[in-house]
Amino acid sequence: MSNHFLTVSEHTLTSGSILHDNYIIERVLGEGGFGITYYGTNLSNEQKVAIKEYFPSGVASRINASTNSQVDYYDRQSSDSFEKGMRRFLNEASILKDFQHLDSIVSVFDIFEENNTAYIVMEYIEGITLKELIQNEGSLSYDEMISLFKPLLFDLHEVHKMGLIHRDISPDNIIVGMDNQLHLIDFGAASFKNPNATKTMTVILKSGYAPPEQYISDGKVGPWTDVYGLCATMYMVLNGEKPIDAIRRMQNDTLEFSDECSSLEKYQKDAILRGLRLNHAERFSSAKILYQALTTVPTDNVTETVESVALSDKLKEQVRAIDSKKSKRIPTYRILFVCILLGILLVSYYILTTLNVQHPLISHNSVIAVTTDTIIANMSDQALIFVEENPTILTMVNVTKKSLLEASSLLKKLDSAIEISVTKEYSSDVREGYVISQSIAENTQFSRGQITQIHLVVSQGKEPTTQAPRRTSSGGSKSNNTNNTSKKQSNDGYTTIHLD
Repeated sequence: MSNHFLTVSEHTLTSGSILHDNYIIERVLGEGGFGITYYGTNLSNEQKVAIKEYFPSGVASRINASTNSQVDYYDRQSSDSFEKGMRRFLNEASILKDFQHLDSIVSVFDIFEENNTAYIVMEYIEGITLKELIQNEGSLSYDEMISLFKPLLFDLHEVHKMGLIHRDISPDNIIVGMDNQLHLIDFGAASFKNPNATKTMTVILKSGYAPPEQYISDGKVGPWTDVYGLCATMYMVLNGEKPIDAIRRMQNDTLEFSDECSSLEKYQKDAILRGLRLNHAERFSSAKILYQALTTVPTDNVTETVESVALSDKLKEQVRAIDSKKSKRIPTYRILFVCILLGILLVSYYILTTLNVQHPLISHNSVIAVTTDTIIANMSDQALIFVEENPTILTMVNVTKKSLLEASSLLKKLDSAIEISVTKEYSSDVREGYVISQSIAENTQFSRGQITQIHLVVSQGKEPTTQAPRRTSSGGSKSNNTNNTSKKQSNDGYTTIHLD
């Protein structure tokens, strides 16, 4: 195992910086969309700690940490967004502080404000990420997986009961510690307003591990959101590869287990796939219920009980015949009700078409589907008429290695509702002013108006040679609070989306 850390940037605190008169910064561990994580030491007891600084990308700025550690904003309009995000950052940290007794949840030791921002001092866990374990050792068996995940599922259930949702569960954020236990880290995936747009939210999503509700600003997030991340992580651990991205699955859901997982029982596969359902209402409502489904054989799969075996074959046939007749018999009053309802519908349709009146629920692009089975199935409450729209399906174009002007033209031509946000990065491969990457992948299918924002990373040319050289590893064990091993990799797997 080795210690990974990032190249020092001018906006990160320098080695030797003192925080809160008690913590010394030694190096940068990781940098994500909502903060910077440092490796440090508690001067009062020499304990090694991880320190997370609230530093939301696109909002926060620091001119030069070597001369001024104060955090500022890109513009005054962003101050409100920064403050609201920081309050949420501190609130969630205070909740986590109450869970130091949970071994699977990273412990919070201290919370304070300084340098015009906020800091969380956390437990530093020796180990490697679950992602690295699978990359190095290969996929796990089901028994190995469930043994590792059991404590985490029960501990996360306790966190959920306090109303705290992680929102970024993935193999990168789970550490396999020296105690051979899983430890969930990085509860910093909060959302905040984008100062450059009105009523817009910015979220960072990890492809394959984020459920559909995290792609929309008013998506209903809850324990079921973390259940999706957990099941996506289990899927990767067993398959050796992550699930298909939720947005792609919404167009064509073909998610299934590979042949390598043929030893899994059907109920085990079904439990994980249910946790990965696109509709959050169809997933398990808690991590505890998920564990029960993963470890309990459904009664439908159990052989006949003693009582059923005691019945004679003849008696069984009689019972089945009676049940069959009951299930097929439709009460007379239901048949009469259906006939009357269908008559009303036909008369209404005749009047509307004769008078050329457009029903307010029916448009020219709508399809009405009314069947006798549908009416019977719902007649206990009311008959239902289903109206389905047929939206235009668009396909995202590839604008990488095109000039920003050309990329903007292509995207606006594709769908005028798409707004473009830009981040600039150094690149030795892509010319200055040309697009390096896009947040919505090429060939992603979507309906018109569904995607309102796309983020482009644009080259600002080659990096100046005067920048501080990259530091090298001195050995040791990997820290817990980093998702990536270099600045270039810090956004690996993540998609920044601006949502109206």
